[in-house]
Amino acid sequence: MSTQVKSFVFLFLILSGSALFAQPPISITPADVIKLYNSAQETVPVITSLDFDPSGKLLAMGGDNHLVRLWDVAARRSQIEFREQLDWVRGLAFSDDQTHLVIVGQDGQIEVHNAQTGSLIRRMQNKERGMQAIAFRPGGKEFAVCGFPTTVTIYQIATGQVVRTLQAHGTSNRAMRFSPDGTLLAVAGRTGIVRIWNAGTGEVVYELSGDGRRVNALAFNASGTRLAVGGDGPNITLWNMSTGKRSIVLPERTGKTFSLEFCGENLLASGESDNTIRFWDLNSKTYIADTAGPDGHRGTIAALVYDPKKNLLASGSFDTTVCFWHVPK
Repeated sequence: MSTQVKSFVFLFLILSGSALFAQPPISITPADVIKLYNSAQETVPVITSLDFDPSGKLLAMGGDNHLVRLWDVAARRSQIEFREQLDWVRGLAFSDDQTHLVIVGQDGQIEVHNAQTGSLIRRMQNKERGMQAIAFRPGGKEFAVCGFPTTVTIYQIATGQVVRTLQAHGTSNRAMRFSPDGTLLAVAGRTGIVRIWNAGTGEVVYELSGDGRRVNALAFNASGTRLAVGGDGPNITLWNMSTGKRSIVLPERTGKTFSLEFCGENLLASGESDNTIRFWDLNSKTYIADTAGPDGHRGTIAALVYDPKKNLLASGSFDTTVCFWHVPK
């Protein structure tokens, strides 16, 4: 072999070494699978919203049968079930002081419940129908809702009064997150533009332009330095919150992204329309594990929520099940 050919082979191995020697992703199986039923023993068609309470003892879940459950995580059983005047439950969230559970419905209704008993504290009607998401601002005194209209509304939890109304980039906003320190509020939807405000002043901080396709999911890492964005496009993108610049573009995947959740500072879980959860190592920019085995979901992964104390990920799906997963390390 000539010196020139040897040099070329050596260079090729250096450039492609990560691909040649990368470990293939492992397939993980759920720690538990829950098939949900309502009191009439009818299956729940779709699970669209999940949230752990801050203690990790309760998991709230809702879907398009208008029913909300508070699930005892340790016992793996439904502790409380209630159905007020909710339409399709599109979003729900616990306050970080564990006192309130806020639920938003397709019909624009917003309900504030006691997080321990499920009793109704307050019902509000948003001016616009089609609420899609709710997020508590860290500190537990305010929460934001968004949906089909262009407006994003921030409410006081104690009084139900409107604190501030913001204008999103477009309509049909399905994704919303506060940064962990509560200073930023990110919202996105149909236009593919993520608009980020200063949550205290309402001033626009960033507008992040992706590929122009619908955004379905957002997630901040625990330090608030990164925002993950996923949707109908072929890639999941990570943005640097110090600069507002794109920092990582993950490889293309086969499905659309419907949910995102950080399971560590550099480990991201994505719920996809191909019925799979992928765990992405942001250092190597590859996914290291997936749930593509026969025991996983058989429908789009619509909701993900992570309990860092137990290293436990819960997922809700169009297939009527909720699964619990031990997150790979």
